[in-house]
Amino acid sequence: MSQQGWGPPPQGGWPQHPVPAPRPPRRGRTGIIALVTVLVGLLCAVGVVFVVFRDSFDEIAQLLEPMGDSGPGGTMDLGNQVTVTVPDGWDVKQPKAVQYEPASASRGLSTVSGNTYRKMRQSPADLCNDYLRSMARVGIANAVYTDATVIKSSGDTVAVLCEVTGTATGGFGSGPTGRRCVVARAEPGLTAQLTLRYRPGSTKEETLQDFGTMADSMWETLID
Repeated sequence: MSQQGWGPPPQGGWPQHPVPAPRPPRRGRTGIIALVTVLVGLLCAVGVVFVVFRDSFDEIAQLLEPMGDSGPGGTMDLGNQVTVTVPDGWDVKQPKAVQYEPASASRGLSTVSGNTYRKMRQSPADLCNDYLRSMARVGIANAVYTDATVIKSSGDTVAVLCEVTGTATGGFGSGPTGRRCVVARAEPGLTAQLTLRYRPGSTKEETLQDFGTMADSMWETLID
């Protein structure tokens, strides 16, 4: 009987010694460093975008808010015993003016802010006109100004109203927009200011009526 030698196995048989499967290539340190660098770069880019476009993101959030009633109303304290009654439908964001931060309320796409000043040298008309012109330089094209005119007076107390209207500019659409401001001065050195900012899409007529109601309440506390 012949013995089988150590030659190749018969055709179709398994090899006597299994061939190891090839290993996947190992990721070197260079690849890991590159991946970390890419991730850090992406995080930095997201941070830069947020810082640069933070105001725009806030504007988008406001555009997503409902245009109807958004708050229960309330009272804004402008300081120096001057208050404003805020109608239903408005949300009081900052109930009391603190130093250079005005009291404020919002409804949909519109905002109202107010504060008081002591020993203001500018006349109410000059303060009203200059303030609106400085606001309109950013975000309003084709601006049309209505200079301050006296709307109320009682003894030494006087109130003026000024306005600017135009087209809102920016990367998120355009449309009619405006600013309306009431400045009132009572006893020597006490000045109260209330400003309305309405944007495209806001319910303009109702908003202007509400602002008039708020301005009246400010006036009443001045002459009281």
